[in-house]
Amino acid sequence: MVRKRLVPLLVLVMIVSCSDAVTREVSTSTAPLPTSTTATSPADGVEVWDLVYVSDSSGWGVARKYAARIEADLGVQVEIHDLWDGGLPLLTVLEALRGERTLKTWVSGTVDLVPFIEEAEVIVVFGNPNRSETLDHPFDMNCAIRYEGKPACLESTACGPETWTQYEADF
Repeated sequence: MVRKRLVPLLVLVMIVSCSDAVTREVSTSTAPLPTSTTATSPADGVEVWDLVYVSDSSGWGVARKYAARIEADLGVQVEIHDLWDGGLPLLTVLEALRGERTLKTWVSGTVDLVPFIEEAEVIVVFGNPNRSETLDHPFDMNCAIRYEGKPACLESTACGPETWTQYEADF
């Protein structure tokens, strides 16, 4: 039963990771992986999983729903690390994972994201495409409410699939 539910998730991850988007050079870390990724609650002997949820404000409150689903499906206890922040660009998350900056979150304040990721059994990441634009393919998240000048989303290069290439690469 669990396998049937995990297969669509794994297929989605494979599709996203097999994108043919242009990528930037990424530095790699030589930090050792954690030796143990799960813990057991001493009170009831139930396995405890860490859920790290990183999102912009569109994910407000969603971590609890993921946790409830995981607990019901897998019979584990989930500890939620809800690291959402309003207007969070995906590029900011990528920079935090590279160790280039800390991550400002609404719930937890400023955090170093890497230790959370290293210990997590489940990781959910979503960030908006702000800061992932390119000069050749600009876009403007506030196009509909912009009153001065010509919004970037009205440029002739703004509506094609190339507009999202850098955002996909940042993912």
